[in-house]
Amino acid sequence: MSTKKGMAELDLGPTGKTVAVNIARRREALNLSYVALEQRLIKAGQRIPALGLRRIEARARKVDVDELLALAFALECTPTFLLSPLDPEAPVTAIKDGELIWEEKRAWLQGKAKLTPSSLAHFWERESLSQDAVISASEYLLRAVESGQRSPKPKHYYEAERDEAVARKAFSDERRAHFTNDFEGDTFAWNAQDD
Repeated sequence: MSTKKGMAELDLGPTGKTVAVNIARRREALNLSYVALEQRLIKAGQRIPALGLRRIEARARKVDVDELLALAFALECTPTFLLSPLDPEAPVTAIKDGELIWEEKRAWLQGKAKLTPSSLAHFWERESLSQDAVISASEYLLRAVESGQRSPKPKHYYEAERDEAVARKAFSDERRAHFTNDFEGDTFAWNAQDD
């Protein structure tokens, strides 16, 4: 298969494709030419010629781990940014479609959770607790507004914020219960060790 730039496109996996797209997006957001990015990479100790960068973005060249880290440094972002798909429906390498929802994939990619039921249950517990804080703050501000205190935002803003946090907390509690109650042991069927 040939790309629009006339380069032979490799058969990359989902994360390889995501990395190529995110490198292009970030380079363009920083308004960097391929040569300027090459110069930044040289300063980082990892030279990738301008043609190599074009080939990466055209999916005609893979990125190794050392290059990924140097690219994240040169592009002023994190390696996680380069690895993470923008589209929540996009596949992620090693995770079967439908096994996890986007927040769980993102938590794993960001190092906030391992892909075990107990770790994901703990992640959702933390999410639930963070929503408790939002609910408390929103209710405090609502009481202040209702008592006549001046506020930079109208009452309906705090009501909407509270209601969204209540819904998010309920969802977090549901996901936590799913990982707490629905799995035996601390592994999923697709990542269990063979005996």
